[in-house]
Amino acid sequence: LDYWVDFMVQGIELLAAHFPYVHIPLVVGNHGRYDRKPLAKLRARENYEWYFAKVVARVVKERKIKGVTFDISDSPDVTYETYQWRKMLTHGDQASGGSGWGGIMSPIMRLDDKKSKRQSAIGLAYDYMDIGHWHQLVWLPRGMVNGCMSGYDEYAFNMNFGYEVPQQGMYLMTPEHGRTFTAPIFCQDPKAEGWG
Repeated sequence: LDYWVDFMVQGIELLAAHFPYVHIPLVVGNHGRYDRKPLAKLRARENYEWYFAKVVARVVKERKIKGVTFDISDSPDVTYETYQWRKMLTHGDQASGGSGWGGIMSPIMRLDDKKSKRQSAIGLAYDYMDIGHWHQLVWLPRGMVNGCMSGYDEYAFNMNFGYEVPQQGMYLMTPEHGRTFTAPIFCQDPKAEGWG
């Protein structure tokens, strides 16, 4: 974790040099937990990802990098706004299944339905839900399932997942139309890997 702090801060500093306002929401996933068993109570604080984000936020503050804010959630979810559009960020490991013929869409749609009902009941309905966990990039009507930076690894091979190159999803939002442009960001370096 210590090794990556400076790299992450440098990336944030680069963004802050080009944009007047950089907001970084964070939820933890299931891989960074301290324990083998997933927790409900103290789920976030018992996770290396939460600790890493707190250290990065502190270093950004110490270096006086202007215009950067963090929302490091103590729960599995965080909501925030981009223009007037409310977004739900969650890791996605609260959904289970997805290995049958229907693939990942059935558990993800159930997860979205449950979270949408809960958020509406407390007056925090959202327009888009962005999740990870599923190791593949899928554009949803109201959000996305993000890709996997590690790409096709031993776990994906063992589980017989479909092949996908390392990639992350990116989309642009406008005040008038919400999500307007989607694109993958490929996380490979063909030259370094001897491809070109």
